[in-house]
Amino acid sequence: MNQQNTDVLVIGGANIDIKWQAHHKIYEGSSSSADKSEHYGGVARNIAEGLARLGLSCRFVSQVGDDEQGHRMISDLTKLSVDTNLVSFSKQHKTASYCAFSHPSGDLHTALLDLRIYDACTKDFFAKKLPYMGESKVVVLDTDLPGESLTYLAKQLEGKIWIALTSVPAAQKLVPLVEHIDTLFLNHQEMSALCPAGYNVAQKFAWLHEQGVATVVVSHGKQGAEISSNGSVIHAPALPTSVVEVTGAGDALIAGFLAAHIRGLSLADSLRVGMRAAHLTLLTKESVSPDLGQLFLV
Repeated sequence: MNQQNTDVLVIGGANIDIKWQAHHKIYEGSSSSADKSEHYGGVARNIAEGLARLGLSCRFVSQVGDDEQGHRMISDLTKLSVDTNLVSFSKQHKTASYCAFSHPSGDLHTALLDLRIYDACTKDFFAKKLPYMGESKVVVLDTDLPGESLTYLAKQLEGKIWIALTSVPAAQKLVPLVEHIDTLFLNHQEMSALCPAGYNVAQKFAWLHEQGVATVVVSHGKQGAEISSNGSVIHAPALPTSVVEVTGAGDALIAGFLAAHIRGLSLADSLRVGMRAAHLTLLTKESVSPDLGQLFLV
């Protein structure tokens, strides 16, 4: 099996994104007319696609169902030159799915997920793949994986560990491994769930650094994003955007930031590239903008 080293090793979810966008205001307990679309998604998968479109070599490790959706999704990544040799196809579980319900503005109302397939991504599941993962400059893990598996991978893998926190409930998975995290991406709600109650933003950053996290990037949606590292905090405003749909924007921020970082850009400039990547993704119904590659052409 191919063990060639890559710029980035990405491990985590690959889902089918089912998106419903309402035609009018959504009322609790009432039905709404809407447009439906389906796309390839999953935080880790989105990041892998984004990195490939941004010109980085990437190996992707995940599990999808042994079904038409799973095979087509992974084939699509392979065509983008992502190394997918370590993706498994489960005969026991169908490909994971993410169902988003959005307002006419494109802002998320709520989302439901079926991620049961990842329960089988145990420590033993990854131990068999570990010898074939090769070396990389950065390892990106998303928290749709079981907590025990995240801790195992963070301890076993060489390279800087970057974590993409995927939900508020997943925050507790990070407690046993926080000291192994080099860079953490999360939104303000997830940050509140992870940090001690009652802390303000500055105290939250300080607490995470005390736990061992070198760099923290927190997204505030329309208010932009902040990065805290080496005792300083930098804010990057969100670009003015006519939002089509929000799913995948945070993943694009990570991919853009990482691609710029590996190219040697400063943290501030890398964050600006990430914000431009998020901007492009907000302009499309796709979970990854096909135009990401243009970011390094200007």
